[in-house]
Amino acid sequence: YTANIMDGLISMTLILLLMTGTMATDLQANMDSIKVAGVIAFSAFLALVVGTLGVGIYLRFRPNPWYNYFICHHKGHAAAQARLLKVLIQTRSRLSVFIDSDDLQELDTLFDIVKCKLEHLLVYLTRETLSRPWCAGEIVTAFNSGRVKVTAIRTPSFVPPTEDQMKSLDTYLDLSSCNLAEYNIANEAVAAAFNQLTGPETKCIQLPATSLGSRKFDLLAGQVLSGATGPAAADSN
Repeated sequence: YTANIMDGLISMTLILLLMTGTMATDLQANMDSIKVAGVIAFSAFLALVVGTLGVGIYLRFRPNPWYNYFICHHKGHAAAQARLLKVLIQTRSRLSVFIDSDDLQELDTLFDIVKCKLEHLLVYLTRETLSRPWCAGEIVTAFNSGRVKVTAIRTPSFVPPTEDQMKSLDTYLDLSSCNLAEYNIANEAVAAAFNQLTGPETKCIQLPATSLGSRKFDLLAGQVLSGATGPAAADSN
C-alpha cells in the first residue's frame, strides 16, 4: 500500500518535470517562470525519492507485524474484557493491539512478539493473572527487553502474590500447560518481574469497582491512550 502511494507520487512528479521541460520549448515562454517551476518539480522529485528510500529502509528493519499494544490477561477471567478493551483502543486510535489469547499454542512465538514486535505491554491483572505461565513469561520478557513499556491495570479482584508464594513459584504458577524453564525463564526472573510490576516504578491504572458496564472500559481505553495513571475516572452518570 505504501509502496503504491510512493510510486504514484513519483510518477506524478516526473510528469510535472516533463511538462516543465516541454514549456521550455516555447520560445515565447517566460524563462524565469520555467526555471522556478523546474526547480520546484526537481526538488519535489528528489524529496520523494529520498522519502521513498527512507520509508523502505524503515519498513525493512521494523518487525512485521508490529503491535502498539499487547494485552496480557487471564483468559478464564478476562477474555471478554480484554477483547473489549482491544476493540475500544483500536476504534479510538487505529493502533494495532494484540491479545495473548489469540495464540496460546506457541508460547515462544508470544515471547518473541513481546521482545521484538511490541511497543507497550498492558498487564490486565485479575485474581489469577500472575499464576498463568504465559502471562509470567510475557511480563519477564517485557522487562528484560529494556525497551517495551509496561503498564499494570489492576482490577478489584487482583491480589498480589504473598511473600511465601513468591518463594514457592513452582507451586504458585500453574505449570501444567507450560514449563517456563524450557524457555530459559527462571523463577528468580519471574519473582523480580512480579516485584517490578507491582512496585511503584511501574505505571498502574486502578479499574474502579463503582463504574459498571462498557462505560468503565471506555474510560479505561481513554486513560491507556493518554498515558495517565492512577484510578480510572468514575462514571459521573
